Amino acid sequence: MNRKLYILILSLFLFQPFFFNGFSQIIEDGVYQIYSETHDATLESPVDVNQDDSGDASINNLFGSVSDTNNDYQGFEFIHQGDDIYKIKNLGTNQFIGIKDNWCGDNGEIIAGFADTDTNTEFIISQDETSGQFIIQIAFTDCNFGSVNDPARSFDLGSSTGRVQTFGDTGSNQQFRLKSISPAVDDGVYRIFTEVTNTFIESPIDVTQDDSGDPTINNLFTSSLDEANNFQQFQFTYQYTNPNGEIYFIRNLGTNQLVGLKDNFCGDFGEVIARFEDGDNESQIVVSTDETSNSVLFQKDDVSICSYFDLTGDGKIRTFDDMGSNQQFKLVPINTFIFDGSWSPATPVGGEDVLVVDDTYGITSDIDLNSIFVSSNASVVISPESTLSVEMLLETRGDFIFESDASGTAQLVNSENLTVVGEITTQRFIPSRSDNGRAFRFLASPVGGVNISDAWQEQTHITGLGGATNGFDPTATNNPSMFSFDHSVETQNRPWTEITTTNQDILAGEPYRLFIRGDRSIDLTNSQDPSTDVTLSAKGILHTGDFSVETSNFSENFSFVGNPYQAIVNLNNLVYGDGVNTNFAYYWDPSLENRGGFVTISLPGGVPDPSSSNANQFLQPGQAVFLRNNSTGTDYSIQFTESSKAPSGSQPEVFTVEAPSTFVNLRIYKSDKFTNDEVEEDAFGLRLSENGNNKIDQLDAVKMGNPGINLGSLNQNKLLAIESRAIPEESQELPLFLNRLSTDNYIFQLHSGFLPDNVKLFLNDSYSNAKTEVKEGFQLYSFSADEAISESIDE
Repeated sequence: MNRKLYILILSLFLFQPFFFNGFSQIIEDGVYQIYSETHDATLESPVDVNQDDSGDASINNLFGSVSDTNNDYQGFEFIHQGDDIYKIKNLGTNQFIGIKDNWCGDNGEIIAGFADTDTNTEFIISQDETSGQFIIQIAFTDCNFGSVNDPARSFDLGSSTGRVQTFGDTGSNQQFRLKSISPAVDDGVYRIFTEVTNTFIESPIDVTQDDSGDPTINNLFTSSLDEANNFQQFQFTYQYTNPNGEIYFIRNLGTNQLVGLKDNFCGDFGEVIARFEDGDNESQIVVSTDETSNSVLFQKDDVSICSYFDLTGDGKIRTFDDMGSNQQFKLVPINTFIFDGSWSPATPVGGEDVLVVDDTYGITSDIDLNSIFVSSNASVVISPESTLSVEMLLETRGDFIFESDASGTAQLVNSENLTVVGEITTQRFIPSRSDNGRAFRFLASPVGGVNISDAWQEQTHITGLGGATNGFDPTATNNPSMFSFDHSVETQNRPWTEITTTNQDILAGEPYRLFIRGDRSIDLTNSQDPSTDVTLSAKGILHTGDFSVETSNFSENFSFVGNPYQAIVNLNNLVYGDGVNTNFAYYWDPSLENRGGFVTISLPGGVPDPSSSNANQFLQPGQAVFLRNNSTGTDYSIQFTESSKAPSGSQPEVFTVEAPSTFVNLRIYKSDKFTNDEVEEDAFGLRLSENGNNKIDQLDAVKMGNPGINLGSLNQNKLLAIESRAIPEESQELPLFLNRLSTDNYIFQLHSGFLPDNVKLFLNDSYSNAKTEVKEGFQLYSFSADEAISESIDE
């Protein structure tokens, strides 16, 4: 079993934080083993319950066996029907317990071969007042015993390997304990940590003295960490479950005795000491988990209310009846690495359980931990370009920050088993454009449950209708700067929907379009105020596990997809329905034109994309992208999974038997921008292959229109960003589309590869009639446009 910093998840069926007065049923719904103390045996169902009984205890009847928590035939799900009447399903047979042949008298054979609809599958649970053990009795109304089944017939185990039958007496053979399949705490040795004082519970050496008021005498008390101190170490051993909860023996390794209450007093100020022998009833402790804080709670097992363990102001451990923070503790496995400004016993290098008690633990290189807990007095900061992997549990009461800057963004690469508890802060660095211009960004947040005003609006201006009335930063026009995407609207009908208030929550994985002016130092009254770098930050509930994307259900429409993870994702590794075109992705590159523009990339990659953009198949943390539906297929679903993550941003070499396609990439630059080594205005890609076709299909990427210049090809009245075609025949022409030219001078940059030896391609300028042969590698073609000459700017 994996080591745990503490146990997070109880069996979903077991219990709430309080079990005592007002308990609604004698056993909480859940999965248990049924254990006989008399015979030291656990009830088990045979694999085949349909055979005749041959007298063999392994056939037909339930029987006694050695306990095995991994054996489903020893697992029984109790389902309350009301008035402490239950149906009991065996996990191995997936059928319900009942009486064979409807025989309800003495020696009625009990088997687990009944359907849910069978009438003879109800049993009433009671508890022996002396032993506290449970008794399971027939609750059928058709057993000729009357409505209360008098005389009663109880489950009876005759020996450690005997068969289970019904019998009319109430002897020890008919008394059972219930043991949880998934108890609150794994058996093991722990330190007991309290965040209230950042200290650990300890037992005094001499627990036989009278209490003199000195916290080091008699009572358990709190003390600073001492690695070598056995009196700070407690061995937890799960015993069984009863109506009060899950019962443990807690042995202090220093005294070698069990924790219990002095003088059997479990009211307010009952003193907690570690001086009881095995078998003493005073040492039966109820262990539970607070649902809100996920902290561990302790109570003395008692038939009446018995108060929670409580940390007093002078450091003693007593009992008290409230539910304050003084009664919430954390179990820390004995081999945990603890940080309070320095490490004990050593700096973790990978695979450890980690407790951050105080100060800031800075993670500056990749590390893989089993679990990590951060107290309210501490923080963890993962630096950009660093990757944290956690196997089982990440819990924080303090600050837990994934940083982002120009060098990169910190990532969390969790396993399928990871549980995250507490609020996480994620950052997304957004650099200003080289020309200090403002542009839209396509964003998504890995955290949710935090409103926009308490997150991104803390770092950048967000404007909208109604101005300050709706939480926006007011401007003269109050034009909206943040939008979501309505997938219920067809793309051509402008599905952008402005955010109506910044008091609404950010949703994890929800894609947004946000106009970034820069940080909050920008003067909103001056549209020429240059943009600045900004780091957006949000603190909320981090998404882990699978994530299903909201998509468009229209053929050939676009879906706006946000990265739900604090990790790089490979778009090729998402799970797609048959209606999604997985050959292309459409990014918004804010460096293009005046406000940014769309770039189209090929999936899975391998051939250079038309654009110079660094967008590729790897979707960054905090980034969103468009994907498009096919004209065929009906399943438009898209799902992220943990295996979609690609933290290194690279993939192993892909081997292929296909010859590489001929490609021609065409970029258009304003001449001055090209001279200054700035980005292009737009780009187009052509893919030619022997097996290609000239139809419009899923191998062709439809153009997403830019606010400025658009470059593409025209085929069947559709504008394409990347077109796949067959190798052309002689004199065949492919019309290009180019619009919104001004009076500037322009440069085409051509990049070509894998050109066939027997084919020559030319770029034909229809205005000047200049014809330029397309050569392997890079080449340039210059031209100008004049708005006064309509032919020179003709599309």
